[in-house]
Amino acid sequence: MAKKAATTSTTPARSVKTSKPAGTPRPRTRKAAVAAPVYEPDVVDQIRVRAYYRSLARPGHEADPMADWLEAESEVKQRQ
Repeated sequence: MAKKAATTSTTPARSVKTSKPAGTPRPRTRKAAVAAPVYEPDVVDQIRVRAYYRSLARPGHEADPMADWLEAESEVKQRQ
């Protein structure tokens, strides 16, 4: 019985891509985070206390802790 010669293919091997089912959401890309300022622990306490007193001074129940924190932070920075 005669042996068949091995044939070599000159075409490159194709990579197999796996496809996701239709309607599969793409993964979200992360946005670059904004670096928060780094303070000493005593400075953070000063900001926290100042923000607390700002919230007590506000009439009514309109809470805006972020605004209190940012204003307290700027006050503490100016005093340094």
